[in-house]
Amino acid sequence: MDPNASAALSAYGSLIAAAAAVVALIFTGIAAVAAYKQTRLQKQIAEDAAQPYVWVDMRPDTKQGGLLNLIVGNSGPTVATDVTVGFEPPLQMPFEDEAGHALEVLRRGIPSLPPGRTLVWNLGVAWQIVGADSPKRYKLTISAAGPFGGLKPLTYIVDVDDIRATAAVPDGSLHLVAEAVSKTNRTLERLTDFFAAVERTRRRSTEGPK
Repeated sequence: MDPNASAALSAYGSLIAAAAAVVALIFTGIAAVAAYKQTRLQKQIAEDAAQPYVWVDMRPDTKQGGLLNLIVGNSGPTVATDVTVGFEPPLQMPFEDEAGHALEVLRRGIPSLPPGRTLVWNLGVAWQIVGADSPKRYKLTISAAGPFGGLKPLTYIVDVDDIRATAAVPDGSLHLVAEAVSKTNRTLERLTDFFAAVERTRRRSTEGPK
């Protein structure tokens, strides 16, 4: 074979091998970047799932339906720290003492709020608050920290007027009340039968044998 042709074929083969190596390197780089992004995504998902979830609401009291409560809770799986809540405009209620105390606590910050914990402040009678000449819509901004650092501030609107036409019904039901009354009646019947039997026994013992 012509030496020049042999050299050309050898150079061509080397060029193909180099091109294949470059292509393989590109695909390896793409796979590495994808794996890195996937790892970061999984880590972010795991961290987000382990963060606390702090919320604030104004709702009727579950025991005394006519009262309105301000509630701060943590529905996440970990402890929330440095919890602060801002109201825009500032919270105004007919009973300034209760609202003022709640605002001071939330402005100063709650050092820690464990999972499942709720803090409740009574703001007064719901219909008086709804009918009062004060703002009804409040923009809430919640700031807190979790085990992986500060949380992104959560902002949303709470409208007190939303409860205007709702039923002020405490927890429980008439069915449960009826069951409790029925059980009480059965207990009273058994007690009545017992005391009647005791009375019959007493009379027989006092009358003596005939």
